[in-house]
Amino acid sequence: MTCLPPQCVLADGSIIEATANNSFSDLFWALKAGGNSFCIVTRFDLATFRSPRVWVGLAQYSGNQSSQYLDGVYNFAKYGALDAKAAITPIVSVTPSEGITRYLLTRFYDSEVDDPVVWQNFSTPNMTPSADSYKFQPLSTYINAYNGPVAGSLRRECSVISSIVDREALSIIHATLLDLAVKRLASCKNATAGVAIQPISGEFIHQGYLKGGNPQGIDMSRAPYFWTQLNLAWSSKADDDYMHQFLVEYTSRVNDLLARAGLGAEYLYLNDAGEGQRVFESYGAKNLEKLKKVREKYDPLKVYTELMPGGWKVLHA
Repeated sequence: MTCLPPQCVLADGSIIEATANNSFSDLFWALKAGGNSFCIVTRFDLATFRSPRVWVGLAQYSGNQSSQYLDGVYNFAKYGALDAKAAITPIVSVTPSEGITRYLLTRFYDSEVDDPVVWQNFSTPNMTPSADSYKFQPLSTYINAYNGPVAGSLRRECSVISSIVDREALSIIHATLLDLAVKRLASCKNATAGVAIQPISGEFIHQGYLKGGNPQGIDMSRAPYFWTQLNLAWSSKADDDYMHQFLVEYTSRVNDLLARAGLGAEYLYLNDAGEGQRVFESYGAKNLEKLKKVREKYDPLKVYTELMPGGWKVLHA
């Protein structure tokens, strides 16, 4: 899907359409990753592509296959993602109080004909899932049936970590999760810590630049990347502060280990970030300066900074 001109309400009440080529092209650029500091977007259209059914489903693997699982994730991110029809979302989650570790993998292939070669690292003889719902079906059918790795009305918090695609980076993300979860969360009822490891190809980033530019300042020369979201879920309000400290400790420790190994990356994905993470600063000084100028141009009275709650604010970066 490709976004077409968004309709926006500016701070002075005027209604405009921003495109990559009209007089509001600077606003269009800023809206691609600048959050809610500029205007209210009241409409955007999508260019859709006919794909009534796709290959999609969720597989689960046993813990004794963790090494092969991580190998498969690495190889897909490095090579398999070159097939633009294929995508994966690997999730590792730990619930220490129940002694449960899950290795989950959502696979997606946008074609009427599946390509087993793309998935060979996640199938027999390399790996054998204990359960697998992968099949040819409407994407909406799968989405409506999927409740996420940890379902229910639980308290939640998240943060995001960026790294280049490297097998050692996966080991750091995985080993730190298991180590800290067992040490810190065993006494917290219903507490689950999980990571969703999202491979991001160079072509994915390149397409963003082609469609009106990107303010994120992602270094394409280091692609592909892993954008890893840590997700925490727990049941008791009394554990809020403790779980937040776990999130801070995990994020800090992984970032430190990645940096020491030369595997860290600057950019932080806004939709996966957690409170306190310095998202706009990760875009680079020049992009941040431009975002600030665009905000000042369209909202000099700070209406959307001071009167609209929620989200990261460019002015505060």
